[in-house]
Amino acid sequence: MTPAWWLAPLSTLSALLASLTLLAILRVRIPSQQPSMGEKQASRHLIDPWMDRLLVSTILVSSITSLLSTIPGVERPSWLFLALQGFTYTSAALYYASLKED
Repeated sequence: MTPAWWLAPLSTLSALLASLTLLAILRVRIPSQQPSMGEKQASRHLIDPWMDRLLVSTILVSSITSLLSTIPGVERPSWLFLALQGFTYTSAALYYASLKED
């Protein structure tokens, strides 16, 4: 049995969400670990662009997967759209929750 086409995008979205979660946790914990303001800002300048990229990547992969699933004749599970929305909104919530700590 061949794997379904939608397994690759969902596993990619899972990896993106896990990476974004780790960076959000790291970003929230930086102020308590580093005493000086200059070091804190330098660390955040390294993390923030990656968080932006991960959020945009999650949205793009979700959108492309959604578009591909609307092609006539393409098999897709009934829960795929809910899963894509879940990944997108969860990523956005993590992103904005970590920014709120400023």
